[in-house]
Amino acid sequence: EGYLVDLLNLLKEELKFQYELYEVEDKNWGSKQSNGQWTGLIQDVVTNKADFAIADLTVTKVREEAVRFSKAYFRAGMAWQCSCSRKKRPCFTGLTLLLPTFGSQ
Repeated sequence: EGYLVDLLNLLKEELKFQYELYEVEDKNWGSKQSNGQWTGLIQDVVTNKADFAIADLTVTKVREEAVRFSKAYFRAGMAWQCSCSRKKRPCFTGLTLLLPTFGSQ
C-alpha cells in the first residue's frame, strides 16, 4: 500500500507489464561495502535478481555509479527554523555535525 504501489500500478497499466513485489533479504537500501559488493535494493538490481527497484531511495554519486535512477517523481523539502540572537553564538552550531547524516548510503 502507499503512493509507490499506486505509482507502480499506474505504470503497469500504461506500460503493460507484470510485477512481483518482495522485500530484500537484508532489509537495506543499498550500501557499497569495502569489498566492492552492494547490499539491499542496489545489490538485487546490480545482480539482476530484480529488474528494478521502486523506493524512496536517496540518489548518491556512489549509487549512480552502480545503477541508473529515474528522474525524481517526489521531492521532500526540509527546512530549519530557529530563533536566535546575533549577539549570542550562531544559531546553527552543530549543523555541520547533523548534515552529513542526510543522504548517506
